[in-house]
Amino acid sequence: MRYIEENLKEFTICNIIKWHELGYTGKSIKIAEIESCNTDVWFLKGKVKDPFNQKSDIINSHGQKVLDVMNQVAPDAELYILPSGIISESGKVRGAFIEKTLPYIKQEKINIIGASIGGFDIVELNKAIEDAKEYGCIFVTSAGNEDEEGLSGFAKSNVWISVGAVGWSDQTKKIQLKNYSSKGKELDIVSFSGLYVRDGRIGYEERTFQMEGTSFSSPMIVGMIALVQQYFLERTGRTLYQDEIERFMYDHVIDLGNTGWDEMYGYGLFILPNPANIDIQKYIFHRGETIIKEKKTVLMDAPAKIIDNRFYIVGRHFTEAFGGKVLWDPARPKEGIFELNGKRVTLTDGSKEMIIEDI
Repeated sequence: MRYIEENLKEFTICNIIKWHELGYTGKSIKIAEIESCNTDVWFLKGKVKDPFNQKSDIINSHGQKVLDVMNQVAPDAELYILPSGIISESGKVRGAFIEKTLPYIKQEKINIIGASIGGFDIVELNKAIEDAKEYGCIFVTSAGNEDEEGLSGFAKSNVWISVGAVGWSDQTKKIQLKNYSSKGKELDIVSFSGLYVRDGRIGYEERTFQMEGTSFSSPMIVGMIALVQQYFLERTGRTLYQDEIERFMYDHVIDLGNTGWDEMYGYGLFILPNPANIDIQKYIFHRGETIIKEKKTVLMDAPAKIIDNRFYIVGRHFTEAFGGKVLWDPARPKEGIFELNGKRVTLTDGSKEMIIEDI
């Protein structure tokens, strides 16, 4: 994986590089930005689907830079550009976002929608978005660059995940709030802005430039969500819904500012956790579907042994001390079964293999 050197600090803090190394790159996840862009620039060519002819001829446009951030974080995700047009008249909402984008999201099962634009906070529009969320789509938007004036548009609706902006200071060696990042009771989370993007012009492939604004912290969150969605898709057979991904993010943050949620940082800076430590069942709010339970095999340092009709392994007494069950099935005399904290561990006499599965 080739990274822009100037972004390595931010990617490292958020554990993006570690997740890439483990194979989580957004595979099988569909991301759409509701903005136009030039899809023929050298680093996006062939990667962006444009079902409604949103393509722009402008090189180095705002939309191109937003998609660049998404692509850097989730390089194997499927990228789309979709219409953003919304018109409100006499309490009625119409336009390409309502008439084209939302139906397309449902039809094509788009996983994440990004909006690094202002947008609207209208009851009828919000109801239509809530309906699309039940199809599994997650809506993420920039909080805005209005500082104390607060959030507006999509970000004020409490329907979208609103993203503020922070930056890394080489002087203080600390993460600091960007002075322009909108503050308010609707703010959910923050991520890094001041990221570097690539120049789309031929002959300038090695040139990068820095972009400020919540327009660029928001697509970083979109890309990170895509990595999480790949993880859950591969382990449970489905991606998380928006309420589930919100809980996942809020559980995995660097808490900045006041303890807990606050109007400057929301719940804090979202960072990707160690995948081995994720409690999968905690984030599956059952909606009637069948969940594929995780099962894996690991090798122990020494084989399990049956002595005097009892299984002995390192840690048996710890399992019992913490309330775990040690089961015995006469029909399977060579196997020992241990249950603790929602996991079942199966051992076989003389084997180093430990099979771990969710109960």
